[in-house]
Amino acid sequence: MKTFITAAALIAAMALPVAASEKNRTGQDARPGQAACSTKPAAEWMPIEQTTAKLKEQGFTVIKIETKRAGCYEAKVTDAKGVALELYLDAATAEIVRRHVRN
Repeated sequence: MKTFITAAALIAAMALPVAASEKNRTGQDARPGQAACSTKPAAEWMPIEQTTAKLKEQGFTVIKIETKRAGCYEAKVTDAKGVALELYLDAATAEIVRRHVRN
């Protein structure tokens, strides 16, 4: 019985890094500081015009939006208080996945 439990624990320990790396590869649990962008094909991305409208509805003034890397839009905006921000948005949903204050 002890051997079985030890073997099961060893197998589980070996499988854990594989599961974690798969999760990171698909963008579901990106490293800190990285945006978890869409994995959908570009044909399924929200148009930039619609993304801009969605940001305006949330109170942002949009200065510029562009595609920076696969699955992500980068938007330079100001919020309602005038703070300059850089937002990373999931290109398919326009969900904000990362934000930081611009200098």
